[in-house]
Amino acid sequence: MKLFTKNDLKTLKDNRDTPCVSIFIPTEHAGQDVQKSRIELKNQLGMAHEKLVHSGMRSPDADDILKPAKALIDDTMFWQYQSDGLAIFLSANVFQHFRVPIKLTTLVVVKRHFYVKPLVPLLGVESIYYVLATSQNHVRLIKCSEDGAEEVSVNEMPQSLEEALKYDDSEKHLHYHTNGHQKNGHNDSVYHGIGGGTDDNKNNILRYFRIIDNALQIYFKNDKTPFIMFAVDFLHPIYIDANSSDNYVKEGIKGNPDELSSKEIMNLSADYMKPYFQKGEEQALDRFGTYRAGGKTSVKLEDIIPAAMNGRVEALFIPEGLQHWGIYDEMNAKTMEAEENNPISEDLFELAAVHTLLTDGKVFVVKTDRMPQGAEIAAVLRY
Repeated sequence: MKLFTKNDLKTLKDNRDTPCVSIFIPTEHAGQDVQKSRIELKNQLGMAHEKLVHSGMRSPDADDILKPAKALIDDTMFWQYQSDGLAIFLSANVFQHFRVPIKLTTLVVVKRHFYVKPLVPLLGVESIYYVLATSQNHVRLIKCSEDGAEEVSVNEMPQSLEEALKYDDSEKHLHYHTNGHQKNGHNDSVYHGIGGGTDDNKNNILRYFRIIDNALQIYFKNDKTPFIMFAVDFLHPIYIDANSSDNYVKEGIKGNPDELSSKEIMNLSADYMKPYFQKGEEQALDRFGTYRAGGKTSVKLEDIIPAAMNGRVEALFIPEGLQHWGIYDEMNAKTMEAEENNPISEDLFELAAVHTLLTDGKVFVVKTDRMPQGAEIAAVLRY
C-alpha cells in the first residue's frame, strides 16, 4: 500500500497541469462489498467526465485524462488489496492513487489544481509510533509513520528468549523473591497465578524483557516517540514490571504477532494509538485558550491564510466535512467569496491547511462543535 505523505502533497500542489481531477471514494477491504467500490469508481469517473466537458474540454481529451483510472475498474488484483478509502489524482501528465486508512466521503473535484483536503487528517498531526512485537520466540521493533511500516534494528536487543538467556548466564542465579528492590514502582516478584508456564519460565521472561528494555533505552535516548507492545496476554504484566521507559503506552495489543508482516501490524495497531494521538488535539485546544490573551491566535480567515503562507501558523483548526469556496488574492492578501462552480475558486480552508503543513505546522480537522470560539477556522500563531 502506497501511503500519502507530505512529499506527495507537495508534488501534487506543485503540479502545473490543468485541469486537475481529484476523486475520493470509500472502499471495503474484502468481500462482496468490494464490487460496490468498483461501481462507485465507475460512477465518479462518469461525473468527472461531465465536469471536464462542462469546463470546455473535448470529450475525447477528457477520456484520455481519465483512462488510467478507468483501467482500475476491471483490475481484479487491485481491488483485492484495499483499505478504508481510495484517492485518485489525474491530469494530462499525472496519475496517482492512494489507498488510505480513513473512510472517505464520495467526492469529485475538477479545478486548476488538485484537491487534497480529504487526506489532510493523514498528515495534520504527529502520528509516528513504534510497535514492540514480542513473543518468546521473536522480537521486533516496528516504526509506523505516514511513510509506512519499517522494522528497525536495535543494537543489543535479543531476537528471542533463548538468545537473551544464552548471553545472560551471569544472572542465572539471581533471585526474584525479594521485596526490597523496586523498578518503576513495582516490586520484583515471582509471577504466581498468571498463565504461560512455570514461575521459573516467567522469571526468565522478566530477565529477557529487562535486556530488551535496556536496549530500547539506548535506542530511544532523548527520543520521546511512543511505543506500544503487541504480545499474548500473559506477557504484558511481566513487561510492565521490566519497563523503565516513559515512551511506553501501557494499553497494549493482545495477540501473537509472529505471523504478521510489519504492514499488517501497523494496520492493526493504528486504532489502538488513536486515543494517544487525540491528546495532541486537546493540548492544542488548550494552547489556543492560553495564547488567546497574548494575541497569538486568530479566527479570521483573511488573516490566517497569509499567516499560513508565511509559516506563522503553529496549529490550525478546520471543521470536519465543511468547505469555504472563494478566491485568494495573494498580491493584496485579500479573500473574496466565490461559488464552487467558479473555475478559479478554491477551498480556502484547504489553502490554509496545505500551507500550514508545508511549513511544519499541525492541522486538526475537528467537529464543528469543537472549533475554538465556535469559529469557522482558528489558528495558534508562532508569532
